Amino acid sequence: MEDINKKFFVQDIPCTIQLQVHQWKVVFSYNGEVVCLKICREGALPEYYVRTAAEWMVEEYLEDRRFEELCQSMS
Repeated sequence: MEDINKKFFVQDIPCTIQLQVHQWKVVFSYNGEVVCLKICREGALPEYYVRTAAEWMVEEYLEDRRFEELCQSMS
């Protein structure tokens, strides 16, 4: 099976949804660090939900990281 790659943006950050070895993942860079988040197994969700799940996961990751950075800058 070939890898499937789908590109989109979350808060101006380019993201790619990848299907590798029957596992959906979303890959993006944050502060120069490559981040890869597992979404679900192939077939666990309809494909059109995979992108929605990926967008939510990236948004949540960004919120968490930015909150951590804010807390660190205040201490």
